[in-house]
Amino acid sequence: MGRRTIAGHFNKQRKREELICPADLGNEGLWAIFARWAEDLMEEGLIQVGGQSFLRVKAVNRFSNHVVIVDTLSGKAGEEGVVYDAESGESRLTLTENDVPASSARAILVSPPRGEVALWFSEYSARSSGASLLLDYFKKS
Repeated sequence: MGRRTIAGHFNKQRKREELICPADLGNEGLWAIFARWAEDLMEEGLIQVGGQSFLRVKAVNRFSNHVVIVDTLSGKAGEEGVVYDAESGESRLTLTENDVPASSARAILVSPPRGEVALWFSEYSARSSGASLLLDYFKKS
């Protein structure tokens, strides 16, 4: 398995220059809004999130009322290539410009019941930044 790292992001919500609690956004918490949105993405399949970047939500898991973990697959199209077997060195698959070699990464949203900050953790690997793509796509939605 390749090298994996995790990055944290912090998000404050403002409403008319007042900070609002991410756990209470119009009778719903940010975690519930995000989980429902991610579950809808799971049904859409492969999504183009910008340029030649693609994302797929594999699974959405809710833990308590404040934590959501999302498994993603992501990759980029646009380059021809070949997939080789690492042990034998034999060619397994030829990639075209339309193929998206995708790798997995996870994202975690923590929206505490009190406070002004929600926490987002994105896993990165050598070939994937799907978890951060998910946050960017959520912000645009």
